[in-house]
Amino acid sequence: MAVENLEVFNQEMKNYAETLLPRQFIAFHKKVHLLLAAGVIKDTRADTGRMRGGWNSSIDAPDITDYGNLDDNDQGSETYKRTFAAMAKLRAFANSYLTNPVEYAIHWEFGTDKFPPDAMVQKNIQRVQGIVEK
Repeated sequence: MAVENLEVFNQEMKNYAETLLPRQFIAFHKKVHLLLAAGVIKDTRADTGRMRGGWNSSIDAPDITDYGNLDDNDQGSETYKRTFAAMAKLRAFANSYLTNPVEYAIHWEFGTDKFPPDAMVQKNIQRVQGIVEK
């Protein structure tokens, strides 16, 4: 009886480790990435929309290609759609990246001696960390 229960338990744990755990990890990872990306995209200033449209979400390696996407609407919906599509391909235990290859994005993030930082990424990392820690 005890051996049978142990075998059943071991099989259940194996099933959990092979199927349920990776699915839970993927769902959590996607949620965190999408929360971060949504905030960063929304907080990115949009004059011409080039910097807001420049955000790339990718898996396994940063995508530093400037595709010339413009997204000047109030919510960054076109950029968010691309982010959502990229995250649909996420696998368990893969790395995801959010990058912006537009050359002046780093100046707006960290500021310069001529203007203060917007901190689009920094403040959203703190926001998402607060959500995850709850």
